[in-house]
Amino acid sequence: MKLKRILLLVTVFCCLGYQTYAQRVTIDAEKTRLEQILDEISSQTGCSFYYSRPTVDSDSLCTVKAENEELDKVLDALFSKTRITYDMKEDKIYLIARTEDRKQSGRGGNHLPSKAG
Repeated sequence: MKLKRILLLVTVFCCLGYQTYAQRVTIDAEKTRLEQILDEISSQTGCSFYYSRPTVDSDSLCTVKAENEELDKVLDALFSKTRITYDMKEDKIYLIARTEDRKQSGRGGNHLPSKAG
């Protein structure tokens, strides 16, 4: 009985985690402030963006076009030619500076270092 409960919980948590990545976005922004683009993505997905002003210039003009695309694909396109990458944790998206070991964008290559504790 306990094993069934554990398997059920694991399945539910896996589905919840996948939900963030499976969200779809439709956006057509040309030379639009990054802050406005992030607000639009946030309103469509329910995700919140977190970043520091020195790392991310939210006033920079960006262009991104997507129709019913997966969230991570839209973010990859948005930040592909920038020094910014991201890390998704549930419904939170952290924008961080791209480093040599974070060249890959998307879910697989975007992990913040964990604190030892």
